[in-house]
Amino acid sequence: MKRLTRDKIVYRLDQAESYATRIVSIEDDTVRFNDRISFPVRPMVGVIGTAPAGEGIETHYPGPHGGNMDNRYVTTGATVHLPVSVPGAMLGVGDVHASMGDGEISMIGLDLHHGISGRNTASARLAR
Repeated sequence: MKRLTRDKIVYRLDQAESYATRIVSIEDDTVRFNDRISFPVRPMVGVIGTAPAGEGIETHYPGPHGGNMDNRYVTTGATVHLPVSVPGAMLGVGDVHASMGDGEISMIGLDLHHGISGRNTASARLAR
């Protein structure tokens, strides 16, 4: 399932022996993984983006349009600047996590059923 190289470990998810889903409790703004492991809830948005110009793209691809960034700093109070490449921008938001480190490197996240509210504004400023 994993292959060692000089500078990294490569995990082959397509060769995993099994997959598992675990439901964990959230109490008092704390994720309780088990009796020994707990950590604070820090909700964040994993996917946020606008429609790119030209042909559409699946949401799990990150790029200049945004997409699946899995950045723990996209949370309450954050400002995200995205391009508007098509009329109406077609903003998409989803893949909310209860907590995350620096990315979803193991393809594992604490996904969360969560409502999102925010303010969308458009600016005519051009980058030069």
